[in-house]
Amino acid sequence: MQTDPATPPGTEPRRPRLVIAHHPSLDLLDDDARARINDVAEILDPEPIGSWTDPRADRLLAEAEVILGHWGCPRLDASVVARAADPGLFAYAAGTVKATVDPDVFDCDIRITSG
Repeated sequence: MQTDPATPPGTEPRRPRLVIAHHPSLDLLDDDARARINDVAEILDPEPIGSWTDPRADRLLAEAEVILGHWGCPRLDASVVARAADPGLFAYAAGTVKATVDPDVFDCDIRITSG
C-alpha cells in the first residue's frame, strides 16, 4: 500500500469531502450505508441536495471533492462541476449516468463512475 507523502507518519490520511445528491423525499442511504461512506469520506451534510439551486448547494459544492448521486440526482453539467472546490469524482449509485450527466461534463477534469 502506498502512503501519501503529504500525510505525516502515524497520522490518518484526510478523507475527501463528499456531498450527497438525490431526490430529498427518498431515503436511499440507511445508517449502515452512511457509516460505510463516512469511513472513507467526510459527508458534508447528511441531507441530500435535490436541486443545484438548493440554498445549501453553493456552500457544499465549494467544499466538495466527491459528489455521490443517486435516484433523482439533479442533472450534472459543467457549470455545477465548476462550482465544486476540487471535483475529483462523481459517483452515481443508480445505474447509467446518461440522463444525469450532461455530455459537457466529460470535458471537465472529473472522474465519473456508476454502479
